Amino acid sequence: MKAPSRKKRASRPRASKPRLRLVSAEAFADPTEDPVRRAEETQHHDAEPILPPGDERLPLSDHLDVLRGLIVRALLVTAVALAFTYTYCDFFMALLQRPLLKYFPADQQFLYFTGIADKFVVYLQVSLVTAVFLTVPYHLYLVWQFIKPALFKRERKFAVPFLILGTISFAVGLTFGYFAVIPMGYEFLIQFGTGGLAGQLRPMITITEYIPMTLKILGVVGLVFELPVVLMILGALGVVTPQLLKNFRRYAFMGLTVLSAILTPSPDALSMIIVAVPMCVLYEVSIWGVRFVQRFREVDSPAEA
Repeated sequence: MKAPSRKKRASRPRASKPRLRLVSAEAFADPTEDPVRRAEETQHHDAEPILPPGDERLPLSDHLDVLRGLIVRALLVTAVALAFTYTYCDFFMALLQRPLLKYFPADQQFLYFTGIADKFVVYLQVSLVTAVFLTVPYHLYLVWQFIKPALFKRERKFAVPFLILGTISFAVGLTFGYFAVIPMGYEFLIQFGTGGLAGQLRPMITITEYIPMTLKILGVVGLVFELPVVLMILGALGVVTPQLLKNFRRYAFMGLTVLSAILTPSPDALSMIIVAVPMCVLYEVSIWGVRFVQRFREVDSPAEA
């Protein structure tokens, strides 16, 4: 018996399955769009930015570790200086009392304390603050070590001028506060306090009131005298320019005048003017300093390029 024959079916071509392929985003980009802008946006959205060769960026945790190490070093150096200043704290106490006691009669040149632990606490305050004052050069060095990785090679040349000018400016500020601000303010306040009521009022000043206020005035005046150094560093980094400082001169003078009124212990206008004038002069010096730094930077830039 013959098997039934099967008709051969005409072979039909099989439809090929669509294959997936990766298409870059550039294929869908607008051809009229600026390619430079598109490249910048693509680089901005990348996980890690493309850095030039030799440029290393530390993560935030590493920056915090560096900052913690610098703080520990600053505390250790301050602790060593604290041992020295506490040993000679009587000398520093006498030095701080001199601008006030010279206005008292010879038989009343002393301060009072009203608490059993007042002298001990004040001695610790004086020792700690004077230790910080004496170690200002080292603290400035640590600040420079922290910001140095963010600077270019030409900007790192300002390390030595930064340390020298910063130390000298702070020392000049302490000297100005000790010999000008404090005597004028305290003289006015003492004369005003003892001049009324037919001389029936007598000062009874405590060390817990006088010493902290004196240290605060000295510290703030010393920091204010760091203004030219800070602005010169910002000028070296390109943050501020001489023209910007000139445009804000009026507002700066107004702010410095208000600050001098706060720093001066006495409310008379003469003391405020004597303190405000040097601050305004420091601002003008800062403009010249920033101009010098930027000229040095412009001259030095082609050599490194």
